Amino acid sequence: MSVPDTAGPSRARGHLFRQWFPNLVDPVPGRQPWADLKGALAGALASIPLTIAYGLIIGSALGGQATGVGVLVALYGSVVVGLAAVLLGGCPLIVAGPRAATLLVFAALIAQLAHSEALAQVPDPKAAALALACATVLGSGIIQLAFGALRLGRFAEYVPLPVVAGFVNASALLIILSQVWSATGMAPQKSVLAFVDHLPDIKPLALLLSLGTAALVLLLPRVTTKVPAALFGFVAGTAAYHVLAFLGYGRAAGGTRPPPPADFAPGLVDGSLLDLLGGPESDELIRPMLAAAATMALLSTLDTLLTTAATDAATLRRSNGGRQLMAEGLGNALAGMFGLAPGSASLVRTQAALRGGMVSALGPLLVALFTLAVAVALGPLIGVLSQAVMAGLLIALAINLFDKWTLARIRHLLERRKDAVATTHELLVVAVVVATALLANLATAVGIGIVLTLLSFVSHMARSPVRRSYRATDLLPRIHGDHKRRRFITRHGHRIALLELEGPLFFGTAADLEAAVRKLMDKGIVHVVLDLRRMNHIDATGARALENINHRLSAKGGLLVFSHVYRERRGQRGAAGGSDDRRRHQAAPRMNWIRLADLGTIGSIGESRFFDDTDSAVEACESHCESMLEPERTDAGAGQESSMPHSLRGALRRQLRRYCRRMTYQAGDQVFHQGAQPDGAYFLARGRVDVLIDLHGTERKLRIQSLTSGAIFGELGLIDARPRSASIVATEPTTCYWMDATGFERLRQEQPAATVSLISDIALIFAERLRANAAMLAEMEK
Repeated sequence: MSVPDTAGPSRARGHLFRQWFPNLVDPVPGRQPWADLKGALAGALASIPLTIAYGLIIGSALGGQATGVGVLVALYGSVVVGLAAVLLGGCPLIVAGPRAATLLVFAALIAQLAHSEALAQVPDPKAAALALACATVLGSGIIQLAFGALRLGRFAEYVPLPVVAGFVNASALLIILSQVWSATGMAPQKSVLAFVDHLPDIKPLALLLSLGTAALVLLLPRVTTKVPAALFGFVAGTAAYHVLAFLGYGRAAGGTRPPPPADFAPGLVDGSLLDLLGGPESDELIRPMLAAAATMALLSTLDTLLTTAATDAATLRRSNGGRQLMAEGLGNALAGMFGLAPGSASLVRTQAALRGGMVSALGPLLVALFTLAVAVALGPLIGVLSQAVMAGLLIALAINLFDKWTLARIRHLLERRKDAVATTHELLVVAVVVATALLANLATAVGIGIVLTLLSFVSHMARSPVRRSYRATDLLPRIHGDHKRRRFITRHGHRIALLELEGPLFFGTAADLEAAVRKLMDKGIVHVVLDLRRMNHIDATGARALENINHRLSAKGGLLVFSHVYRERRGQRGAAGGSDDRRRHQAAPRMNWIRLADLGTIGSIGESRFFDDTDSAVEACESHCESMLEPERTDAGAGQESSMPHSLRGALRRQLRRYCRRMTYQAGDQVFHQGAQPDGAYFLARGRVDVLIDLHGTERKLRIQSLTSGAIFGELGLIDARPRSASIVATEPTTCYWMDATGFERLRQEQPAATVSLISDIALIFAERLRANAAMLAEMEK
């Protein structure tokens, strides 16, 4: 009789629970619920006053008796987003809530929609505007979900710092300007510019109460950090107001906020209002909604990624940022469906809870529940909140919101006016973003700021891509052992130009490259080598420029070739081994081949024009240039010029052969390989060999030079026991004479004079190579 397996379904349910709610089963050694409770209380005391203050931003947009609704919308939104973040997110210690920047976009959208012609015929335009703004929050949540699912969140980090700084500063200014009327006790006007006309209406007591509250919030952290400054300022200011009200100065102190409707409760947004999006004036609604959705999603993504990274650094954890982004996106989507405000991960709230002792997901969960309790209980009490005190609280929070980087840049500019060109450009972008936000809206400000930064970047990057231009004659110090080639370069090397390119070749630099080649052509140079070793990107415009250069040179009978472009097939991508540094060293040449192949440039110009090294590319130009020249008369014996020392000619050479072994190689045969143990020296009697070195992390080899008849190679094997530093490969039928250590010892004992001559000539070869290496190092520094 078999016993049913009841553990299997239980394990499956546990695995499913762990998969959906990983934070709730997050193991914390020695976890103490009391620590999370204390942390949650500290987080709630920091979070709830912020949420109430930020809710007043929404209330200011709604105006009138609906101002209290903004506080409840923010509190309930904080609960929904906070629960989604902790239950489904990838970081168990994140405390989420409304953020000033996103709520400013949300409130600005409400104000813009409420005054649009499309809602003019609606019975309650502000309620309709709030519903449409919440639908926009739903859209921003869906965008966040997509960012997290497709792992696109990192692209939000590419928003330029001056744009972010300008946005933050504009947000702070907008918060302050929105509280001008409440802080002074005056009736709100349509424009802040009307403030000057109503100066006589300022209520001094309200202004004093507002400034006093702001001063408490700003100065308390200098005295103690044990008490949340926002909470202390809120409690002390509210108490001071009610004392004044008890003494009969309530109206003079600015009065209180209107309470929300008694029947207010979160509920699904009225779907019938969405029918307005299909009306004749729908464009007036859709355009700002789309812009606001994208802006809120971008800002929330930035907040989430930055807060997650900071929390991981503080707690030595490794969180799943993509999952956290998806969880908060789902929370915002739910908040939008129920007519609530958006939220995101908050570093201020999270740090307060961590300092209070929070160690697990129980902390953020309790913060959300505490916020829910306050939201339920606070509804009837909103009517006792002082307008001047809340305005002072918001002004203090806005002052703390000003971007510290911007303030540091301003100080730097004032201290070093003449040497702060880069700082001036950065602050100009910040100023444009701030001005656009004040004159138009935050979404437009972000767009203009990004465009302006991109234009500035392109203008700075659009410099000539030509790092260095030189002639083939400058390569002479690197060529030894091939006297025929040395003679040709000496006579005709000025006809071949080499251009080292650096940086990106794109639409901003392509014209400069074409202009540089045209100048060479005006001087009669039609053989050009483009060294792409330092070229890190090529776009379609840059590729077309290369094709245009090739057509021009070909029309003049010339040749365009490329060096340091490694052939790469699609199936080989990523196949290179080795360390990350080694792979990065070869990435640019390999990716240039892939990019040029994808753009059709390699097919247009021809694969035979692309070489792994500059030496091979120059040789191709030499061959083509030689075919264009008239045959030259050569002196008898000129073709036999050799690097073999004069003392090794004639009878002495025949004597040395007695101590050598004759070796023959066919084209492609390897004489010895890099890393092999030394076995003696080789005297090249006939043929040609290439000297190759391995490229670490790849299977490629780089040709350093070629050697012809009379050259000596491998001579270090006679005096040094270290492994070979390069490989030697025959490129045509070749004959060598090999002298091993035994043969050299016999030569030293039997022919001392020949030994001295041989050692002297080897020393001359060393000297020549040292000069060549010095010349190569000097070229690298140019």
